[in-house]
Amino acid sequence: MAADLDTFLVIGEVRFAHPHFFEPRPVVIDGKASGDPNYEVQAMFAKDNPEAMASLDGCKKTAIAVAAARWPGRNVIEEAKGGEFMFPFKDGDREADRFDRRNPQKAGQRDYMRGNIILACRSKFAPEVVGPDKKPIMNERDIYGGCYGYIQVNVKAYNGVGQNPDGVKCYLQMVLKSRNGDKLGNARSAADVFGGIKDADLGEDATAGMDMSTDIPF
Repeated sequence: MAADLDTFLVIGEVRFAHPHFFEPRPVVIDGKASGDPNYEVQAMFAKDNPEAMASLDGCKKTAIAVAAARWPGRNVIEEAKGGEFMFPFKDGDREADRFDRRNPQKAGQRDYMRGNIILACRSKFAPEVVGPDKKPIMNERDIYGGCYGYIQVNVKAYNGVGQNPDGVKCYLQMVLKSRNGDKLGNARSAADVFGGIKDADLGEDATAGMDMSTDIPF
């Protein structure tokens, strides 16, 4: 076995899905928590964005080089096609279809993945998070699923355990939020929810003229 490559890489601009940069969370597999909590993000590369695809291509080449350094002579591409080697990239259209099949009552809730390649990045250690001005972001509400940014990752090979095959992971290191974007899924801001309420409506007694002697049954 050859010496490992310890490769740090900046990727982006990507769109963030399920960012957890301030509090770690367990990895969820088929709806069940598994393993130690991690800081994480799913980086989405839009298939119709040439710049995003160029960044993805660089990340894929780095992952292949890291695998080749760990296991010279192995055809990891062919192994990955057969499920015998794991790369951290997934097709968003397939992931959305898979979610719909397994969760018909929630069908459509992963449609935001469609048209994207998804890169899962995790770490046991909190990443440094900065804004466009390169200053630290302290309010976690400033980071949400749907905003855009760049991430630094450490691309490393790992040995499989049990039925889990060998593979390559991208360990989350640093985050730069570059701009806002529409929130993913059904998330709405307070401004959206209360946008139709005028100042004159606030403070009015909604119970005026009602018979308040009636008890509400529980």
